[in-house]
Amino acid sequence: LYLMISAGIILGFFGPEILKFFGKSYSNGGSDVIALLALAAPAVAAFNIGSVLLRIRHQMYSLVTVNSIYAGTICGLAIFWANKGLSWIAIAWIIGNLIAATLAFVCIFVRRGQPTPGLSVNP
Repeated sequence: LYLMISAGIILGFFGPEILKFFGKSYSNGGSDVIALLALAAPAVAAFNIGSVLLRIRHQMYSLVTVNSIYAGTICGLAIFWANKGLSWIAIAWIIGNLIAATLAFVCIFVRRGQPTPGLSVNP
């Protein structure tokens, strides 16, 4: 988590400079996108943590549902916003991660008091 957020901060600050290695026009066109993707680091980390927790708790139906909504949201918004430019595709990715992370944690907390299938308290 800390590594991903740290990398996002570094990418946010130094991303435009890194893109200049590929050319000035590449840097100018990609600076906004790389900044948006760097801002998405906490949302991506939250979604990944939520997915891992769903796997640990053996909530496979929830995991499949959350991942389907994740993919559907990103693809749907990206198709809808494709004509607006690359920055809007990055925004679609951020929104997809935020929605999926929220749904993953809702699924985890809804079943919080219930036993995890396959795990036994009694020896």
